[in-house]
Amino acid sequence: MSVEVSYDTKDVKKLQKLLRIASSVDPDPPLKRMGVYMISETDRTFREGGRGSVKWSALSDATFSIRESTKGKRGELRPLMGEGHLRRAFNTKIFGPKKERNLKIFTPTPYAKFHQEGARIRIFGRGKLRSLPKRPMLFFTKKDRDRAAQEFKDHANNVMRDAVHKSGLRK
Repeated sequence: MSVEVSYDTKDVKKLQKLLRIASSVDPDPPLKRMGVYMISETDRTFREGGRGSVKWSALSDATFSIRESTKGKRGELRPLMGEGHLRRAFNTKIFGPKKERNLKIFTPTPYAKFHQEGARIRIFGRGKLRSLPKRPMLFFTKKDRDRAAQEFKDHANNVMRDAVHKSGLRK
C-alpha cells in the first residue's frame, strides 16, 4: 500500500502574484489625501481661531485698536487673519524611499514659528519686548489621527481587493 500526496502549485503561484502586486503599490495616494485634509484643517483653524480644545487668545487691545482704525485695508479683527499670507502659505511634500514615504506639512513663512510656539518680540520702532501669544496653527487632534488611520486602512483594503482580482485567486 502506498500513500501518495499531490500538490497543485497553481494556488501558490497565484498567492505569489498577489504578494508581488500588493508590494508594488504606490503608497502616495493616502498621503496625498491626508495632506489635502490637513491643509483644510489648518485653514479651518485660522477661520475659527483654533480647533478642538486648542483656542487662540484674542487680539491684544493695542492690536485691536490698530486693526479697527485700518478697516478696509488690514482691518480683520481676528488673530492671524490680516492679509492672509501665513494662512495661504501652508503646503505639503511627500518624500523618502518608496517603502518609507513621509508626508511633511509646512510653511516657508519665517514668522510662523513665532505664532505657532509664542515668542518675546520687539515691536517695530519700539524698544520694549512684547509677548506674542502661542497660536498653534498646525497640530494633530485625535480626529486627525483617526482620519489618517482610516485613509491607510481604506487604501490597503482597495489594494488587496484589486490584487486578489488581478492574481486570479477570486473572480
